[in-house]
Amino acid sequence: MFDDVNIEENCRVCELDPGQVRQFARLFATRRTALRSDLGILMGRHSTLNSYLEMVLLALSGRIGVKGGSIFPGGLSTRGAHTPEEDPATWRTVATNIPQIMGIFPPNVLRKRSITSTPSVSAR
Repeated sequence: MFDDVNIEENCRVCELDPGQVRQFARLFATRRTALRSDLGILMGRHSTLNSYLEMVLLALSGRIGVKGGSIFPGGLSTRGAHTPEEDPATWRTVATNIPQIMGIFPPNVLRKRSITSTPSVSAR
């Protein structure tokens, strides 16, 4: 499927050394390796593409579901405990009354000092 991929040209465009890329790929595929993304890569302009490429890397290198590898790719597992929206103990933002989602607040609803210091009940 990837026979026609020009590794040299792709590395040139990305300003990477093809030898180092091959060495990394060989090490990643043959050692106990796994990936875990965090906000840096997930909050960028190309977050969906990055997430997709992570899955491709894990799949092509055989690192999904193997000892020392990624058991469940990020899109297949939860990022934390479920946060029940109807629970009065669930914290909410002051300005928008948005509840936590899986234990965290979406960054786009946060402002300085926008989270209540004590849980509040949603006005429904």
